[in-house]
Amino acid sequence: MITHIFSDLDGTLLNETGDVTETNAAMIINSGIPFSLVSARTPNDMAPIVEKLQLNSPQVAFNGGLIYRNESGKRVIISEEFIEWEMAQKIITLIQTYYPSLSFSFYDDDNWYTCKIDEGIKREESIGSQIPQVVEREVFFSQDPRKLFKIMLWIFDAEVMEEVKEFFAKLEIEELAFTQSSPYTLEITNIKAQKSKGIDYILSHYDLDKEHVAAFGDGHNDISMLEKVGHPVVMENASDEVKAYGRYITKTNLEDGVGYGIETYFLKK
Repeated sequence: MITHIFSDLDGTLLNETGDVTETNAAMIINSGIPFSLVSARTPNDMAPIVEKLQLNSPQVAFNGGLIYRNESGKRVIISEEFIEWEMAQKIITLIQTYYPSLSFSFYDDDNWYTCKIDEGIKREESIGSQIPQVVEREVFFSQDPRKLFKIMLWIFDAEVMEEVKEFFAKLEIEELAFTQSSPYTLEITNIKAQKSKGIDYILSHYDLDKEHVAAFGDGHNDISMLEKVGHPVVMENASDEVKAYGRYITKTNLEDGVGYGIETYFLKK
């Protein structure tokens, strides 16, 4: 019996317009199985999905940087792993100094910040529900420290992506994780903010047996999550490399693959 399900969002639960279809939502809700979103997105971006799926179980934002649940319309923090204020300032200064043309933004638990509106920011805005606040780095970091959970870069040139990854790797910053989450995005988080660590926390905190837990994913950054559960389900739209980690292969994200997978593999036995 499956006692809990984890699911990625983009390319997994969400369709081409970034929504959960009514059919998919109904199948998830009617299963009655506790369901946790596991995403690099912000809690505010996840909120409409949490509401639509009527979720009250723990949710994982910022790739595990923030674990929370909703109680009576309020966000209750369970665990948080953020980038230290001085370190965030250092990273953003390095980006602006050595790669001034790159698109980047950064996030606290409620707000999305950028220093300029460009192609990357416009793409991010098109797939999310938040509006970025444009700030000046020096002014922003002269304020009282706050918890920043993620710095994200949009890099549209594959060679530049590899160059930037190598640049940060040479710095050997042990407290940060640099994760290429798509061909065009590089995400920087606390080293402890990883999908697998978020799942570990929930499994331990709620005393869940991994052999009775399932996860749905489609990307390389979902592999560590898929390896943490007894019933990994990979979307048909995933690459063959990612499919190799699946115990089951479900339909694509455009065919309500998550709901189909739940009904086919976990409810019809």
